Amino acid sequence: MKNTIKILLISLLFAGYFKSYSQDSLNSAYFEKKSYELYSEQNWKELIPIVEQAFDKNIDYYYLRMRIGIALYEKKRYTRAIAHFEKALEFNPDDNLSKEYIYYSYKFSGKIFEAQQYAKTFSESLKTKLNTSKNPFIKNIYAETGYSLNNDYKDLQTEIPGEKNSNTQRNITNDSYFGNFSLTHRLGEKTQIVHSYSGLKLNWNQQYKFDNAETQQFLHNTTQNQYFLGINIHNSKRTTYMFGAHFLWIQNNYNTLEFETTAIPYSKIFYNIENKTAERLYFIGFKSDYKYWSLGMSFSFSNLNSYQQKQPNMDLTFFPFGNLNFYSTTHVSKVFESSKSYKVKSDPILQQTIGFKTWKVWTELHATFGTIYDYVENNGYTIYNDVDRLNRRYGINLIIPINKLSISLRYSYQIKEADIYKYSYNDTYSNSTYNYHNQNIL
Repeated sequence: MKNTIKILLISLLFAGYFKSYSQDSLNSAYFEKKSYELYSEQNWKELIPIVEQAFDKNIDYYYLRMRIGIALYEKKRYTRAIAHFEKALEFNPDDNLSKEYIYYSYKFSGKIFEAQQYAKTFSESLKTKLNTSKNPFIKNIYAETGYSLNNDYKDLQTEIPGEKNSNTQRNITNDSYFGNFSLTHRLGEKTQIVHSYSGLKLNWNQQYKFDNAETQQFLHNTTQNQYFLGINIHNSKRTTYMFGAHFLWIQNNYNTLEFETTAIPYSKIFYNIENKTAERLYFIGFKSDYKYWSLGMSFSFSNLNSYQQKQPNMDLTFFPFGNLNFYSTTHVSKVFESSKSYKVKSDPILQQTIGFKTWKVWTELHATFGTIYDYVENNGYTIYNDVDRLNRRYGINLIIPINKLSISLRYSYQIKEADIYKYSYNDTYSNSTYNYHNQNIL
């Protein structure tokens, strides 16, 4: 009896084994056939869940990994695709096709440095095929020009504020012209150097209105030349360290007013002053890239407009699909400004950017909240040292790649605030503010 039970148990075990083996074989055959059909039809949407179902049943081999990897690649889910191509290489370490897909997945997801580092592992034949052997000294050249206009200039020019028994003075920004030329080159395998020269010309109007309703206006211009030096060091596949220095040389002229009070009515004496100043900024920061997001933190020191500024910054960018087709960047910063005698109060600044790709055009929508004054952004590359405060800003950027050329158009609508100074003959001062609207096109 015991022998009979023993024989029966052994028979059941073998039957279960063969049944399980047969079922696994059927499943493997089914997933192989189904995934191959969907792959041949380029039906990426249905292929992905079919292969994932196979993985759930512990069915995993080279061709399944390649098919789902290519499906995700074609749907531009590059981050997820890389993981499957890397698994395919575990089955076939010498497979150049998997390596090629990984290289382009890095490249098309914006991880250029990772793509370059990965290409170093290629065979000479694959390097030649993908043309990765060349590592040019100059990485890119960038040039831009722009124009800024005060929408309210004509009204402000004719409607000069003033009160009885007081004298009023204010400065009105008219328009400005901007030009920039930048060059980025390599210094070794992991270091990039950015050189940038910018020029700015600002036209503005200095207004006076006196207690007898007499008005006086002077037209001035300010010129500003800038040089920016940036150093980016890629320490690993994930982290980039950034250092920068920005130097500004400013030349302007303006009028000062004195009253001759020895006789009545008082006479007015205007003096034209030529002024030259030099300002500077130093910047340090890092950025770490992860699968679906990146984090950047930085700090800058500057001496804009005769004040000293310290500005911490944090940037968080989220790539929900693992590519550049849609992303969101949140920037938070605060300017701590002071002089030898007092500190300037300031609120935190929040900037939100949403970017997406439509057809072959990348579009970025952005909004800035908080008062911008003596402010730094874009890793020290952009400086706002205007004497007027920028209270709100909304804008759109369009980026159009054409072969190796990239064309961008940037527009922003700004609400700015400036001061009105009131003073009496005994040098008693007070001030108020006025708002105006500005448009920038770059």
